[in-house]
Amino acid sequence: MKTLEKEDVSVDTIQELLDEKFKDNEIDEDNDLAIHVDGVHLYVMVDEDKSVIRFNTRWQAADTLSENRAARIMNVWNNSKMFSTAYFWKTDEKNIIMLDFYITFEGGINEVNLNDSLKWFLGSTLEFNDRLKDEDAI
Repeated sequence: MKTLEKEDVSVDTIQELLDEKFKDNEIDEDNDLAIHVDGVHLYVMVDEDKSVIRFNTRWQAADTLSENRAARIMNVWNNSKMFSTAYFWKTDEKNIIMLDFYITFEGGINEVNLNDSLKWFLGSTLEFNDRLKDEDAI
């Protein structure tokens, strides 16, 4: 089993470790690994210090979603979940809902822990996606 040491971790080397389930992917213009699976897009990013890997999913918020209602939805999620964090991000052009999950890789990362973490995050993403649809937030 291949293990990446801290200095070798990048979106390129992570891409090589992905299971078949996550093979529909590309490195986008921001140098994020974008994975397309089960109707959602998961993004994988490595911070500059190479101390954490960030998994992220984003949705365009519904035009009818107020900041107060978005805050309530995010707070309910964040108060009931231990590892992922939901955010509402308002810009001049659009409103974005994000879900984040971080993993550390001190001691290295291998195919098993990477893919297991991605499967866990995918499950959380699909659950959150359903909740956002139920709330008419997306």
